[in-house]
Amino acid sequence: MKATQNEIFSAKVVTLAVQGALLVMFSAPIVAYADDKPSDEVTALTHPVSSIDIGPDYVSSTSAKFGEYNGYNKMGAGVNGDFSIRGGDAYNAQSGGEGTKRWEVKGNDLGTSSRGVGGSVSDQGKWSFGIDYDQLQHNITDTYETPFLGPMGGNNFVLPSNFGAINTAAKPAKVSPYLSTTANFATAPGTNELTAAQQAALNPQDVHSDRQNTNVNAKYNIDTQWDVKFDFTHIKQSGAKLQGVAGDQVNGSVGALTFAGQTPMVIMNPTNYTTDNINLALNWMGDKGYATASYYVSMFRDAYNSVSFDNPFYKAGTFTTGTTLYGVDAMSTMPSNDFHQLNLNGGYSFASSTKLVGGLSYGLNTQNDAYAQQGLTPFGFPQNSLNGTVATIHADLKLTDQTTKDLLLSAGLKFNERDNQTASNEYQFYTINQAGISTPGTSSTYQTSWSTPMSNKKTQLELAGDYRIDKSQKLRISYEYEKINRWCNSGAWNNAQSTFNAAATGVTAYTATTCAQVPESQENKFVLNYKLKATDDLSLNAGYGYSNRNSDINPLFYNPMQAYDPNGANATPLPNSGGSNGEGYEVPGFVAYFDASRKEQLLKAGANWQANDKLTFTLSTRYTDDNYDSTYGVQKGTSWSLNLDSTYNYTENGSVSAYATSQNMTRDMTNLQNTFAATATAASATALNVPVGATWTNTLKENDTTFGLGAKQGGFMAGKLDLSGDLTYSLGKSSYDTEFNYANATTTGLTCSSAYFMTCGALPNIRNELLQLKLAGNYKIDKSSKIRLGYVYQQLRSVDYLYNGYQYGSTPSTLLPTNQQAPSYSVNLVSVSYAYSF
Repeated sequence: MKATQNEIFSAKVVTLAVQGALLVMFSAPIVAYADDKPSDEVTALTHPVSSIDIGPDYVSSTSAKFGEYNGYNKMGAGVNGDFSIRGGDAYNAQSGGEGTKRWEVKGNDLGTSSRGVGGSVSDQGKWSFGIDYDQLQHNITDTYETPFLGPMGGNNFVLPSNFGAINTAAKPAKVSPYLSTTANFATAPGTNELTAAQQAALNPQDVHSDRQNTNVNAKYNIDTQWDVKFDFTHIKQSGAKLQGVAGDQVNGSVGALTFAGQTPMVIMNPTNYTTDNINLALNWMGDKGYATASYYVSMFRDAYNSVSFDNPFYKAGTFTTGTTLYGVDAMSTMPSNDFHQLNLNGGYSFASSTKLVGGLSYGLNTQNDAYAQQGLTPFGFPQNSLNGTVATIHADLKLTDQTTKDLLLSAGLKFNERDNQTASNEYQFYTINQAGISTPGTSSTYQTSWSTPMSNKKTQLELAGDYRIDKSQKLRISYEYEKINRWCNSGAWNNAQSTFNAAATGVTAYTATTCAQVPESQENKFVLNYKLKATDDLSLNAGYGYSNRNSDINPLFYNPMQAYDPNGANATPLPNSGGSNGEGYEVPGFVAYFDASRKEQLLKAGANWQANDKLTFTLSTRYTDDNYDSTYGVQKGTSWSLNLDSTYNYTENGSVSAYATSQNMTRDMTNLQNTFAATATAASATALNVPVGATWTNTLKENDTTFGLGAKQGGFMAGKLDLSGDLTYSLGKSSYDTEFNYANATTTGLTCSSAYFMTCGALPNIRNELLQLKLAGNYKIDKSSKIRLGYVYQQLRSVDYLYNGYQYGSTPSTLLPTNQQAPSYSVNLVSVSYAYSF
């Protein structure tokens, strides 16, 4: 492939810059001059040392992942620079050291999208004032494609006028090789059979979200004990992030459409936000105590209320090729909200050995943005907005006492409460496979669910003792107790749900006056740590922790996802039937792992060995074992890590270091197997014959391993040239395997490899392999000038089957392809700069 004129010019710029830098380096005097000035540390305290660092850089390839946060996401040459300029009469060069004023202006990474500038001025012991501004661009992807027209960061996306409709209906039936010849399984290609015009409409988009942060801070000392601080931050965000949304498809003919189910799509959800944070604090400092009273407010604003998008899908009707449907759907964006908080913190020393610290705070969060109206809720809402209110309370207290020179005791207490005072309301909507539109109460055409404003409070107690056994041994013992209560405001769901026969179906719809499955949990934790200085050169440490969490399970809680159809004939629907009779029913015995009862054990150990004056080794390891007391859900989890690093200082100016780390995790889960509960004549019911109570298990494994080698050498060319390098290799893998815990008694050949299932067996490994090389050189021209050279090479090879489902020809029938690719890249970054201090 031929290089473009711009690429040739960019390469020449960097080549000339590197050649010029090397010429300066190697034409400079070989013999170092005498240094008769004060040391750098003394100079920094007595003189206003300023610096400027500027030079070109070059990126060899475009990659959003390589430049995700650093601003180097585009191929080409640029100029980057930093500066720091200081002054003030506090430096003796201007006032003999008698002054107290200082000032500084600074900037960093000015040639990238991660730049920052700022300035400050202060009169030591009296006041200070500062302003800072920084930017950060989060580059999300440069391989996303979409047919939608509309700018990234906008909130209205439309399809081209010639895009036409997409038929998601099933095509001619195919006979399953695994079932009887009467069992026909049709295909529904949908978005895998786009027209030429529809494929041509897929255009690439660079998706990124940008942040601009402005901060103003000030401090005024009223006297030696009192001061007041003010801090204001204004954050502006723009751009977009990718997000899945639920659209809809239709039945019928143009002009007479009915709802035919949800359609997932991936769109650019705008991030047009502003956040203003203000913190005002009054501080007091006494001989034995201190106190702070502060007021904090955060105001978040979203410039949009919703994002809208066209829907070209239809399932049945008289549509022809080229028909334009374009029903418009909308999804709410992030709601604007306000948060106000009052805080009081302080501490007091009763004696030199006994200290008490604590704090109190009360916060109020409110949100009242209007709901976005769209087709999946055609009957409207019980109110136009959430009108949400959440109050938070925090209190903490900690007492420490140095009982003797060898014993330190501490006791701490924390309390946090999140009181969600938002009202509970009934909502009606259409679900994924629901069909037909009519008015509420006339037929089985909609689902009903109630919002459940969840509240919780957490109480924590910690007791600890640190004991110095002798000059070489230390022991720490601690006990922690945690209690969590969960509840929600009562809603109209009470006694409104039907109940299934769990023995026959394996699922149920619960009825209760609470939405908390685990209203209360209590956890006790014991931790023991031991340190031993075995010799002057060898230090060892070991630790053990045990925790036991007991959760009270409410078997009759209400889950807002267990939507139901309240109309007559289907008031007691069959689970997972795919019709309009409900979804989201609970499996008795399933508990989310973060709420379930659990026993955890933790072991850790480490060693540090100074083999000799030049060689050191550090080793650490950690192992955790979690066992959950749940019938279904996560059953067990283990993790371990091993870290090793070593440094060899072979000369005063040279050293080599090597390091290795490995982290491993395994999670085992068991769940209930449930299939279609259809009529006896349906092939799916007669062929599978899954016994009631049958289960399946799933194992998730993750492994991350990193090796590295670093070296640095100074003192080349009479002490003027320093070189350093670092080579790193990292490999991360995740595997996911699902197996049935039962045998099919009536049908042979129906296994995890059967095309009918596609829900069990081992998935391909998710794999990320990163190789990185960093080289740096600093050449000291004179006392004030340096030439810096930098080189970075990164190669990422990423394999993730998730991206297969985004490719045209492989998507679900109602998902528009985005053709996103796993973020693999190979990038070289070269930089040269001239640094001058004055």
